[in-house]
Amino acid sequence: AQCPHDLKFIEGEGNVKNWHMTKTGPIGGYGHCCAEMDIFEANAYAAAYTTHACQTVGPLKCQGADSALNQCGDTHKDCECCDEVNLDTNCPCCGRYKGVCDKDGCDFNSYRMGDETFFSKGGTVNTELPMTVVTQFLTTDGTDTGDLKEIRRIYVQNGKVIQNSKISADKIPAAAGKDSITDEVCQAGKAAFVNHDDFTKKGGLAGMGASLKRGMVLVLSLWDDTLTRMKWLDSATPSKDGKRTAADPGVKRGPCAMTAGEPSQLRGQYPTAHVLYTNIMIGELGSTFTPEAQAKKMSPPPVTALAPAAPVPGQPPVQPQTPSQPAAAVQPVQPVQPVQPVQPVQPVQPVQPVQPLPGQPQQPPQPLQPQQPLQPLPSVQPILPIPPVATIAPLPGLPVAGAPGTFCCYYSPDQNDYCGKCKSKDTSEWNAVPENCQKAKGRICGVTRLFDAGQGAAVAAATEGAQRELPNVAMVLAWSGSIIMLAMLGAMSFARYRRAGQSSAAAVDSIAGHLMQESQAEAEQSEGVAGVA
Repeated sequence: AQCPHDLKFIEGEGNVKNWHMTKTGPIGGYGHCCAEMDIFEANAYAAAYTTHACQTVGPLKCQGADSALNQCGDTHKDCECCDEVNLDTNCPCCGRYKGVCDKDGCDFNSYRMGDETFFSKGGTVNTELPMTVVTQFLTTDGTDTGDLKEIRRIYVQNGKVIQNSKISADKIPAAAGKDSITDEVCQAGKAAFVNHDDFTKKGGLAGMGASLKRGMVLVLSLWDDTLTRMKWLDSATPSKDGKRTAADPGVKRGPCAMTAGEPSQLRGQYPTAHVLYTNIMIGELGSTFTPEAQAKKMSPPPVTALAPAAPVPGQPPVQPQTPSQPAAAVQPVQPVQPVQPVQPVQPVQPVQPVQPLPGQPQQPPQPLQPQQPLQPLPSVQPILPIPPVATIAPLPGLPVAGAPGTFCCYYSPDQNDYCGKCKSKDTSEWNAVPENCQKAKGRICGVTRLFDAGQGAAVAAATEGAQRELPNVAMVLAWSGSIIMLAMLGAMSFARYRRAGQSSAAAVDSIAGHLMQESQAEAEQSEGVAGVA
């Protein structure tokens, strides 16, 4: 119902017209309006349920204050008079109530209505314990198709049903004792709190009910408010002209201070904040929370079989289906046969010695010389320990955490000069601490930036000095690894060379012996032939 402008796509069209970033987030030229039923907006200190009807069927792509119709209901930021009465005369620049939706809505807030301890820590509804929130919608004729006339609130906690708090006579005299939202209560509240009545103009409860009949989307969320710090829920909302203060009826809505609720601070202080929604149900009045309803949920009625249909005249009766045969039992899986062990490899038969020539005396084979044992690899010298890295002194010009002028930046359009052109900054002491700023998704900045005028030479000198003091760790590790690898490769090559040399020598000796024997035999045979001739 607030017709937000931060949607990037509306009805399939990019919301690029007049798109820009501001302190409160992205804003585009088009807005998106739809009816809104706030069933439960709450924290540990206050709660409200609110209707926001719209004069439109379904969602509407709207244009803002720059258009003739201003269906979004936008107001220029320099307009400060929307709290005035008779806006057409006293505040023509206010566009809040010119749109199609009731942005203020009609709410029921127990604290605002006079019971300041009903919904609180340790209160009637203890916000430190789980609770069930029940919202009932009643119609004029008691049917689902009737016009909506009342919205009631009930709580259930520790098994106890708690009815809603009642309106105090000093807050809304015309609605004293009431505990729900009706057209009469809303109109009386607008008059007592001196608020503009846009609720009735936009259709009242009947308009809200028409949207509920068409169907609405359930949204569950955990959120904070960068624009108003949730003051509309748990703090005071005095008029900007000072005519209405926190002492006037309806202005104070909760116990929180007006300066509290800054999102960046909340996110830093409570980074694990969470909410748990469970057992969401819808049904007839009283069917979701009473003891009888809970018992039915725990023990649902048994499902009964349907009676067989009566036979049609002239047609054979339908035979009842027989139950399917039970599935055969699954045969057990046969155990896997064990793998037979691998037969050991037969040893290689030794090479038979060369037989001597006939008539020659058998020479005994020369035994091979025993191989010399491999020399052990030389021990690797340990790498010398790397000297400790000297601590780098902070560069001049960088911000010092917590120093005056330090701030946390959440958005900057210029990444090259992020701090200098920061558009969203927080100067609180909490987020001046880098850890807190980082938790809040910001970047710590200081008054003096790194490349301000006159700092370039000092920064360069400090950087060069730090580089000279630092040992080149990467170079030391690279040279040490290279030396170790070369030593290991050299030792392995040397061992393999010795083994190969010994084997080659043995083979050469054996072949040479055979050749000498053959040569000697041929010579003797030649001499014998010559002697015979």
